Amino acid sequence: MFLVRQFLPPGREAARLLVIGVAIGVIASCSQVPRDPVVLSRDKAVMARGKELVEGLASCGFCHGKTREPGAPMVGGLVWHDRYGEVSAANITPDRETGIGAVPTAEVVKVLRGGWAGEDRHISLDVHRGYEWMADGDLAAIVAYLRDLPPLHGRVERRSVGFYERNVNGFFEDEHEVRGYVPEIPRRFAVEYGKYLVDRVARCGMCHNGASGIFSGESYLTGGQTVRTEWGERVAPSLVDSREAEGVRRRGKPFATWSEAEALVFFRKGLTPEGPSVDSRFCPVSFYSRAAEEDLVAMAVYLRGLNVPEKE
Repeated sequence: MFLVRQFLPPGREAARLLVIGVAIGVIASCSQVPRDPVVLSRDKAVMARGKELVEGLASCGFCHGKTREPGAPMVGGLVWHDRYGEVSAANITPDRETGIGAVPTAEVVKVLRGGWAGEDRHISLDVHRGYEWMADGDLAAIVAYLRDLPPLHGRVERRSVGFYERNVNGFFEDEHEVRGYVPEIPRRFAVEYGKYLVDRVARCGMCHNGASGIFSGESYLTGGQTVRTEWGERVAPSLVDSREAEGVRRRGKPFATWSEAEALVFFRKGLTPEGPSVDSRFCPVSFYSRAAEEDLVAMAVYLRGLNVPEKE
């Protein structure tokens, strides 16, 4: 009101009210961000990007596949572990009865972005953590590609988390829902684009971040998380630290000191500079081998640029 009075003569009430009304309308329109801005497309480039992500860096089949291999039918059923215990991955083929065929696109997006499914069901944020800030274009490409898969019948029992587990184990689980438009990061900014792929698509921190404490957050890519699959357990190594740290240091030099060529060999073949291969039963390196060369180079540029703590 003060600003309006500065620029309008006192006697012109109609004009003043009109300006106030327009200002309120603009403010309201800015605050009412669309909840579900992702629009699907069947454009060939979009579908190709979706396939590239689903079978590559996003490695959807590592959890949702019949087996943890690229190209396996994504009928779900494989067991994963989060803070609430075991959970079976869902069927994400477009089957209308047991998959996502009858699920509205907005709801599929919500599961990835905010951890909420239909019927007011809460999905553990652990299972999709990182995807919430995936760019709209990449998210739309993934959903469009999943919609185009052959519908396969495969019922997976839903997990029910009780009141006690929700309020004890899930006490520190932050609620979030990303609304509005999430833009893409131009590929010409290799470091920033690489960080986006590491954090929001490949989600390396899901396994390689250090465990959080009561009063502290996770340490970035320092290792220590226990990865559990049907083949047992492995402790994810640090990607940045060259020191011994509670047995989580990777044998050999840390990723941040690898050459770009060594990093690309790892992404393509799962081979480390010292020779041993990464166990693809616990790490989705077999999916990374199908990723776009440009994306793998960006990830290598970013990871190699991380600071390596000095040896004590």
